[in-house]
Amino acid sequence: MNYYILIPLAALFINLFLFAYISGTGWNNSASRLYKYFCIASIIWELLDIITWSGISDRLALYLIKFLAPFSFLVPIIFLYFIYKLIGKQNNYYLKLLSGTILAATILLIFTDLYITSEIIHTSWGIMPTPGPVYKPVIFINYVAPVFYSIILIIHTIVNTSDAMLKKKLVIVSFGMISMFVTAFGTSIVFPYIINLYAFPRLASFSTIFASISIFITLVQYKFLALSDSKISYELLNHVADGIVICDKNGSILDINRSALGILELKSLPAKSQKIWEFFPASYNFNTDCRDMEFALTLDGKEKYIMMSQSNISVSNYNIGKMILFKDITSWKKSEDALYESEMLYHTIIDSSPDAICMADRNGNLTFVSQNAVNIFGYFDIQEVIGTSIFSYIDKDGLQAAIENFKRTINQKSVIKNIYRMVKKDGTLFWGETNSITIFDSKGRIKGMISIIRDATDRIQNELIIKKSSAEKEVLLKELQHRVKNNLNVVYSLLDFEAGKLSNDNDREILINAQNRIHSMGIVYEQLYNSDDLDLIDLDVYIKKLTTALIDIYSVKNRNIQIISGLSSIKLDSKRAVTLGLIINELVMNSIKYAFPHNTSGIITINLSISDGWIILEVKDNGSGITDDLYENKGGTLGLKLINLLIQHISGYLTIESADGMKATIRFFL
Repeated sequence: MNYYILIPLAALFINLFLFAYISGTGWNNSASRLYKYFCIASIIWELLDIITWSGISDRLALYLIKFLAPFSFLVPIIFLYFIYKLIGKQNNYYLKLLSGTILAATILLIFTDLYITSEIIHTSWGIMPTPGPVYKPVIFINYVAPVFYSIILIIHTIVNTSDAMLKKKLVIVSFGMISMFVTAFGTSIVFPYIINLYAFPRLASFSTIFASISIFITLVQYKFLALSDSKISYELLNHVADGIVICDKNGSILDINRSALGILELKSLPAKSQKIWEFFPASYNFNTDCRDMEFALTLDGKEKYIMMSQSNISVSNYNIGKMILFKDITSWKKSEDALYESEMLYHTIIDSSPDAICMADRNGNLTFVSQNAVNIFGYFDIQEVIGTSIFSYIDKDGLQAAIENFKRTINQKSVIKNIYRMVKKDGTLFWGETNSITIFDSKGRIKGMISIIRDATDRIQNELIIKKSSAEKEVLLKELQHRVKNNLNVVYSLLDFEAGKLSNDNDREILINAQNRIHSMGIVYEQLYNSDDLDLIDLDVYIKKLTTALIDIYSVKNRNIQIISGLSSIKLDSKRAVTLGLIINELVMNSIKYAFPHNTSGIITINLSISDGWIILEVKDNGSGITDDLYENKGGTLGLKLINLLIQHISGYLTIESADGMKATIRFFL
C-alpha cells in the first residue's frame, strides 16, 4: 500500500469539512462563495493526486492529469479574487489577463504536449508527468504570478491601512498564503525540476489546506461579509418604514426592502441587474452623496413626493456600493402646501388690515410687525423695527403705565385694551389704541404678546370736543333745573301768601293743596340739581323728602299720625318721578284728610318695591276706610280724579281696597 496517498487524502477531507461548514452557515455572499469555489478547486486537485498515486495505469493517469490538473490553476486565481474582495480592490486588466491565461494553459494541457508530455515518471511516493517546453512559463504565469501578486497586495495593505480589523484579517490570510506558496513551489518546482530531487513527494495539492484554513478562520472569526449580493440583515431591512435599497458601485440593485417596494409601487422584486436610476427622475445623480433631497415621482398617474438620502458604503477606504434611503412625504408635502397657503392667507389678512399688528417676546422686544405698523410709525423697512423694544414707541409720560400694563397682559389670557400717546420716527405724537393678548407655544408656555394698534387720534380729539360740549350743556341744564326749582319756590311762596289772606277755610285748603303739588315737583328739581345724574331720580330719597314735607305742612305730628316708609333703592327718570310724586302727594293728603276724622291718631304706610321689572307702590292707612261716594268721585273730590289721570300718564294700574282702612296699589313697568 502507498501510504503517501494519505497526504492528499488528509487535505481532501479537511477541505471537504471546511466547505461543508461554510455552506451550513447559510452565508450567501461573494466572500463565502469565493471560498467555496477555492475549496472545490482544491478538492478536485487533491482528488487527482489520490487517484494517480493509487497505482493506476500510466495511460489512465495521463488522461486524468490532462483533464483534472487545470483545477490547480484555479486555486491561486480564486485566491487572488478573494484578496481583491477582502481589500475592496476593483477588478483590473491584470486580473482579467491572468484569468485568460488559465484558459490558454488548459488548452495546451489537454490537447498538446507543450505543457506536459506523454511520458510518466515513477517515484517511490507516486507518479508525475514529464514537463513540456512551456511548463515553467505556464507554471509561473498561472500559479506563481497570482500567488506572488496576492502576497504583495496583502503586505502593501497591511502596511498602509488604518483599519485594525482588516489588518488582522490580512495577517491571518498572509500566513496561510505564504505557507501554501512555499510548500507548493518548493515540492513541485524547486525539488524536482531545479535540484532534481524526486524522492520528496509533491505537496502542491496538500498545500492548499494552509490557505484554506487561514481564509476559514478569517470568515468565521471576523464574520467578513462583502457587500455584493449579501443578505443584509433581513429583519432590519423589512421592518423599517423607510425604503432601503442596496446597490453595488455600478448602480445595480442588490437588495430592496418591503417599504421601498411599496413606496415605488412595485409588485415584485426588481431584477438584480436593474439600475436604481430607472426608478427615479432624470435629475437623480447616482454618483453623488446627498441628504434629504426631495423630488416628485409620477406613479400610476399620481404624483408622489419622495425624500431621499444616499451615501457610499466603503471597506478600507474603497467604495463598494451605495445605500439609498427614501420615504414617502406626500402627505407631509400636502400639509406643507396647505400650511403655506394658510400662511399666505394670514399674511394677506395682516397686510390688508388698516391697523398695526405687532408681536413681542416676553421681554417686550418686537419679533414681528406688519407693513402697516411700519407705515403708522413712519418707518420704511420692517427690519428697522424688528428687535426694538415696544416701549421705545410710547411717550415718556405714559411709559411706566405701559410697562405695568405689559406685565399684567403677559400673565392673563384675556384681551387687554389700553390707550397711549405714541411716538413716530420723526417725533410726532399720536394717540394709539391697543388691544393686546398673550400668546403661548405648543407646550402652553408664555411666548409673548400680540397687539393690534389703531391710530385713534381723530376719535379721541372728537371725544374731547364732545365731552367739553357735554360738560357745557350739563352746566346749562343744571342752571335750568335750578331756575325751575327757584320759580316753583316763588309760586309756592305766593300761594302761601295768598292763603294767609283768606278767611274761608275751603278756599285756603284749595291753595294749600296746590302748594303741596308744586312742592312735590320742586323736590324733584332740587334733587336733580344736587345729583351727578341729570335725569335719574333716587325714588327712596325723593319719597322720604316728600313725606317729610307733608308731615310739616299738615302738622301730622300734632295729630299723632305716623308715616312709615318701606322703600327699595330704585332710580327713575325725572318725568315719571314727578308724576309718581304727585300720586303719592294725593294719596297721603286723602288719608290725612279723610281717614282720621276728629283728629284721631293713625298710621300711614308707604312701600316701594320692584318685581319682574314692575315697580309696585303701596300707600295704605289704618283709618276709617274709603266710602263709595268718595271712590266714585260723587263728592267732587279732585284728588282721585287727578290720581287716575296721573296713573294713565305712566301707563300704570291702580287698585284700591277698603278693609281695615284704605290700601291703594299702583303698578307700572320700569
